[in-house]
Amino acid sequence: MSRKGYVGWVDDGARSGDIICVLDGATVPYVLRTQDDGSYKLVGECYLYGVMEGQVLRIQGFQWKDCVLT
Repeated sequence: MSRKGYVGWVDDGARSGDIICVLDGATVPYVLRTQDDGSYKLVGECYLYGVMEGQVLRIQGFQWKDCVLT
């Protein structure tokens, strides 16, 4: 469950503090982990109820952020 109350399934490698994001052009959300140098590591795909198929754009407070995956 996310901090905002969204329920879903994540990759086995996910852990508390990881970030769930929607990558531009992707069909599913992904789990990312912040690295010490400020970049992000891709942990895996996830399913998050209410965030699939473009629904994320209707979430209040959603914002785009540029990032680099390592």
